[in-house]
Amino acid sequence: MPARALTAAFAVCLFTLIVAAKWATFGKYGSPMPDWDQWDAEGGALFITWHKGEDLLPHVVRPHNEHRVILTKLQNLALGLANGQWDSRLEAVTNALLHAAVAAGLWLAAARWFAGPALAELFVLLGALFGLPLAWQNVLGGFHSQQYWLLGLSLLAIALLPSRRPGSPGWWLGAFAATAALGSMGSGLLASAAVLIVIGWRLVRREETWRGYWPTLLLCAALVAAGLALRVEVEWHAHMKAKSAQDIALSLLHSLQWPWRGQHWAAVVLWLPWALAAWRLASSPRGGALSRDPGGILIAALGGWVVLQLLATAYARGAGADYPASRYMDTLTFGTLVNVAALCRLATEVEADRVSRPGLSLLAAVWQIGRAHV
Repeated sequence: MPARALTAAFAVCLFTLIVAAKWATFGKYGSPMPDWDQWDAEGGALFITWHKGEDLLPHVVRPHNEHRVILTKLQNLALGLANGQWDSRLEAVTNALLHAAVAAGLWLAAARWFAGPALAELFVLLGALFGLPLAWQNVLGGFHSQQYWLLGLSLLAIALLPSRRPGSPGWWLGAFAATAALGSMGSGLLASAAVLIVIGWRLVRREETWRGYWPTLLLCAALVAAGLALRVEVEWHAHMKAKSAQDIALSLLHSLQWPWRGQHWAAVVLWLPWALAAWRLASSPRGGALSRDPGGILIAALGGWVVLQLLATAYARGAGADYPASRYMDTLTFGTLVNVAALCRLATEVEADRVSRPGLSLLAAVWQIGRAHV
C-alpha cells in the first residue's frame, strides 16, 4: 500500500477510535436533557425564538457570558431543526465528530514531519488524549462544541497564515479560520495574536519582508482589534476573575502542571521540551535551516497559543487560583501533545544542531519520568 494511502487509513482509524470512545462515554453517562447554560442559550434564545418566527440573528450574535458562541448556536439550531426536536444526545455525538476530525487532521500533519516510532507514539497519544473523557464536561455536554471549534479553527489559522502566500487558497482558508474563530469563544482572537507573534519574530530577524507579509499582518491585527472590541464584561462573573498577579501566576502553574497536582515544579518538567524547542528556534542563526523549518515554527507557535489560552483563563477564572475545570482539559491535553511533538522534533534534529545525544537522552528521560509519576 502506498505511504500516502496508509497514512490516510491510519487517520480514518484514529478518527473512528476517538468517536467510538466518546460515544461509549456518552452512552453510559450522557442524557438527552439540556444542561446548565443550554436552557437560556439554546432553549430561550434559539428554539423559542425560531418557533415564534422572530428575528433570529440578534440572538445568534448576542454574547453568552463573556463569549460569542455563534458557531455552537448555529450548529445546535441546525441539529435541532433537522432532528425535529431538541436533543442533547445528538449535539454531543456530533461534537465527538468535530473533536475526532481535529485529531485526524493533526495526525495527517504529523505524518509530514515524523516517521517510525515517533509517529507511532503520536498516534497512540492522540487516541488517548482525544478519546479518553479527560474533559468529561465537553464529552457529555451538547453545548460545549465551542471548545472544539476554538481548537480546530485556531490550529488551521496558526498553521496556514504564516506559511502561505497571501491570496493563495491556503492563505484564504487560514484567513477564514482566524475570522471564524472569533465566533467560537471569547479567546478566539488569540489565534491571530499567535500569528502576529510568529510573523513579527520573522520580520525582526529580517527573514521575511513587509511586502510579503503586510496582508497577513493587517488581517490579524484587525481580527485582534475586532475580538477586543467585541469583548464583554459580565458583572455576575466578576467574582471569578483573578484578584492579583499571584492568582494569575498560580492559576497558570496549576494548568501547566496538569495532570500532576500539588507539584509546581512539574510545570517546568512537563513543558521543558516545548521551552527548549522554542528557545533553540528563537536563538538559531538567521537564515539557517532551523529558523526556516516549518515544523519547528508550528510547534513553537502552537505551544505559545496554548500558553496564551491558559493566561486568558487564569485572568478570567483565576480567583483563588484553583485548578482548572474539566471543560478546559482539552486545551491542557493539547499542550501535552505539543510537548511530545517538540520532544520528537528535537530527536530528529540531534545530528544537525547543537543538542547532543546525551543531552537529548537526559531531557527525554526527565520528561518521561515526570509523566510516569502522574
